[in-house]
Order: sequence, then structure tokens, then C-alpha cells
Amino acid sequence: MSGATDVAAVTPRIRPRLRSQVERAFHQLDQHRSASATQLREGVVFDRLLLRFRRLVESGGYVMSLHARDEMAADRLTVFDVERCVLTGSIVERQRDRKSGEWKYVIVGWSVSDSECVVIGKLTPTGKLAVLTVFTLDG
Repeated sequence: MSGATDVAAVTPRIRPRLRSQVERAFHQLDQHRSASATQLREGVVFDRLLLRFRRLVESGGYVMSLHARDEMAADRLTVFDVERCVLTGSIVERQRDRKSGEWKYVIVGWSVSDSECVVIGKLTPTGKLAVLTVFTLDG
């Protein structure tokens, strides 16, 4: 199926009292199609971005914020845990930073000890992965 549904072609044959219900149903159908296409596009973009993050981790092309280092110490995580989280994880969410307006990405993966952990990072203007924070999901 392609594009928007042609409501004008269908509604003249329908009694006037049902016309608004049909128009509403077609509108909802078009919104669903649009949302599905957007989700599909985001999935492809996230896959490419995750691959880029993984390549950066493999080549050492990442930096850690001081906050990320503090959180790593608090949760007893190492750099190896952060690397493994990115290498085994997936991007589950995109968030806009309130201060800078930049996009940051939530990656959920596994640490070296097989604990579920989260890395939140973004791409820097120089093309590196900036790890903003890290934490475990296991108590």
C-alpha cells in the first residue's frame, strides 16, 4: 500500500452520518502508516549508529566524562564493562540534551560479568563517542 488513502473517492458513496466516522478511520490508518515508517527509519538509523559506536569502541575512539567515571566507580564497573556494553548492546532510546540540544543515545547491553548495564553516549563534533554516563540495571 502506498501513500495516503483517498477519502474523497470513498466517502461520496456513504451516507452522510457515517462519513465522519469513515474519514476518522482513514485518518487513523494514515497516521499508523506514517508512524510505522518513522519507526522503521529510526531502526535503520540506530543500527548504523550502533555499528559506528562499536567501531569507535574497537579502535579506542571514545572518551569518558568525569560523571561516567564516577558512576563506573559507584557501580564497580570498568572500562571493559563499558566497552562490552556497547559491543553487545542495542540502542533503545534517543534523547535530546536539554542544555545543548544534541542527541544522546541509550545503549543497553551486558558487562563482562554478564550484568545488564546502560551506557548513555553521543557523537562529538570530532567524530568520537562521548560516554556521558554508565550504570547497571542489576541491583
